[in-house]
Amino acid sequence: MNEHLHFTINYDLSQISFLDVMVIKDKTSLSTDLYRKPTDRNNLLRGDSFLPLPLIKSLPTSQFSRIRRICSSDASYQKQTTDLTQRFKERGTKTIGFTYKCNSFTHTRTGKIFMIKGLITCMSTNGKLTQICEHRSNIWAGETKNLVAVHFVQTGHPISSLRYIGIEMVKMSRREGDIERKLLQRESFWIHRLNTLSPLGHNEEFDLKPFL
Repeated sequence: MNEHLHFTINYDLSQISFLDVMVIKDKTSLSTDLYRKPTDRNNLLRGDSFLPLPLIKSLPTSQFSRIRRICSSDASYQKQTTDLTQRFKERGTKTIGFTYKCNSFTHTRTGKIFMIKGLITCMSTNGKLTQICEHRSNIWAGETKNLVAVHFVQTGHPISSLRYIGIEMVKMSRREGDIERKLLQRESFWIHRLNTLSPLGHNEEFDLKPFL
């Protein structure tokens, strides 16, 4: 036996780690969470490095998707994504400037407060990030047929002042198959509830087709 070699063992009756996964036993069920060794350092690639831009841009997507696959509960997912976001910031990765983090939002006309359930991010399933990008493009182009773009042009707002909030995580049951229809139904619901049709708001139409 070599006196310079030391062996240690860590064990727990309720959880066990393997690679980057922690399996947790909770009475009659099992759950999974992300596992990082206590000795792990922040070795993420720097966002301001001279590596190929596609690689830099794809890194957050792959890392957040990995956490979503591993974490079996929303609580652990939120905790791990918060930690990962901070580690990306420490490594010089730029964040999206037009997002607004909050637990609730206030109706600008009525003052009514609406609570937001769950964690909604750019990586959330069934998100509407493409629609936000369309609004930004319309503002840049000064599109006169889009009410949001017209408002920005007429009032002289800079595009940097555009903000968006995810207000609902739309989930599908196993029996529901048409996610696009479900999204349109919830969009119409919120347009009606917040009363944001023009001229009171910037929604141009209220589509009833998804309900037929």
